[in-house]
Amino acid sequence: MLRQRMASPGANANLAPRIDHHCDVETLARDFREFGRVQIPNFLVPGDAESIHDCLTTQSGWSMVFNLQGKHHDTDASALDSWTEKDRRKLLDLIHQKAAAEFQYFYETLPIYDIYHRSLMQGHYVNTVFEFLNGDEFLTLMQRVTQDKQIAFADAQATRYGPGHFLTRHDDNVDGKCRRVAYVLNLSRNWSADWGGILQFFNANGNVDCGYSPSFNTLNLMRVPTEHSVSIVAPFATESRISITGWLRSGDDPMAA
Repeated sequence: MLRQRMASPGANANLAPRIDHHCDVETLARDFREFGRVQIPNFLVPGDAESIHDCLTTQSGWSMVFNLQGKHHDTDASALDSWTEKDRRKLLDLIHQKAAAEFQYFYETLPIYDIYHRSLMQGHYVNTVFEFLNGDEFLTLMQRVTQDKQIAFADAQATRYGPGHFLTRHDDNVDGKCRRVAYVLNLSRNWSADWGGILQFFNANGNVDCGYSPSFNTLNLMRVPTEHSVSIVAPFATESRISITGWLRSGDDPMAA
């Protein structure tokens, strides 16, 4: 649930992020073709990744999202601080009960896709980031790495995982969304794998086949559908797991003018 108090512009609102073109596209394409996933470290010019990080870490108005009784819920994350300990514990118990056997998630988000298309934060840096994700440079590179010419646009959200936050096993395949590839641009500085928040991939036997730690300024790509999860963030993590994430989709953007 977005609130207008978020509407203050961020820093460097007119400076679009730039890709640090150092990667071996042929090797990335080969690995993506073989494994259905790939990591691209040092994806953006370092100062540009820092600008996005700084913008998000100073931003207020995040929503807490979770799944109850088969329905998506979001609520003002800061408002939860005013709840009694008993009420917070009751909500967490309900979230954990579903997570034990079904799909569940619990983390904070900024809906960049909606912010952009509904002009909710005009002049804010997240709009520039969204335009970068939908620019020719980014989309063309994504088509080359994934060898998928059907990729036409990107949606986006910022996510923030603190202690106790998680995303259980799922494959991102939703009818009608035309999702081709999922992406995660990691923006957590100095993250330790011991803190959790690992993007985990599963094999046919249900074992964790591979895990990606959220290294700063690393872009993760995975084919849809791919079974994956984000492991729970440990209570001793001293930073939040921050990223911009979403899907590279085919067809026309349904919210574009």
